[in-house]
Amino acid sequence: MRLLALCVAALLLVSLVFTTVPAFAAPDTASPAPETIASATREAAYRGNFKSKVFHKADCRHATCKACTKVFTSEAEARAAGYHPCKVCLGC
Repeated sequence: MRLLALCVAALLLVSLVFTTVPAFAAPDTASPAPETIASATREAAYRGNFKSKVFHKADCRHATCKACTKVFTSEAEARAAGYHPCKVCLGC
């Protein structure tokens, strides 16, 4: 019985070792570089909700909704497109 328990423990240890990611694995190339994120944030300073015609700052908690797909680089651009500012992040 003790031998069986040792074998099971050894198998669990071996499976744990082979299912973990090795330390020498290549870094994840899918994540963009920080400078890419910063430039994208600058370009898309505002996000507009095409349903409600409200625009938000890119970091507003309401800017992540599924309908916030329109991207603006300035408030003037958003207003010219017929959008009005968010009451939470723009205080209007």
